[in-house]
Amino acid sequence: MLRVRTTKTTSGKTAVQVVFRQYQQTIVKKHLGTANSQKELVNLLKLAKQFIEKEEKLRPLWLDQEASHQLISLANLEIDRLSHRFA
Repeated sequence: MLRVRTTKTTSGKTAVQVVFRQYQQTIVKKHLGTANSQKELVNLLKLAKQFIEKEEKLRPLWLDQEASHQLISLANLEIDRLSHRFA
């Protein structure tokens, strides 16, 4: 599962990376750049989210405010399979 990671560089800038965990190690899939300002950071975070959506080909489970207009009505859903495990 890909995630966005931000880290501070030695020069004080903020680096934005897309990473995943494998065998207890964090592996950088893509380095998107470094931000000097908050505006640049917001743009790089948007690029990171777009990259993850393309790579994983999955829709996010939790929608952000920008995507709230794309909500699906429960009345339009069809249940294919249902299972339950007791504790």
